Amino acid sequence: NGDIKIFNNIYVAGCDQDGKETIQAFSSGGANINLNIYSLSNQQVNMQVYDMTGRLIYKEQVNAVSGNNNFSIDPSVSTGIYLVEVQTNTTTLAKSIPLIDK
Repeated sequence: NGDIKIFNNIYVAGCDQDGKETIQAFSSGGANINLNIYSLSNQQVNMQVYDMTGRLIYKEQVNAVSGNNNFSIDPSVSTGIYLVEVQTNTTTLAKSIPLIDK
């Protein structure tokens, strides 16, 4: 009908607007552990992998930049379930992850 109506802008806060760091850890069905980390600042991130008896089998420190970071680690272990612990300056994630040896 040719009518036009103009609306005001609508503000939507993004996922990173709440001032929190986030860590996600998962396996894509192989022997690697994938990490997605949203960091509030440039910082060092500590990653440890433990077997089900609590024995430390892998340790690495990586540098994360402010914003989104993606890391893939290969602890070179046999098939099983492992506990992954990731620590930033403000957040810690501990999660069990199944790994399949290729």
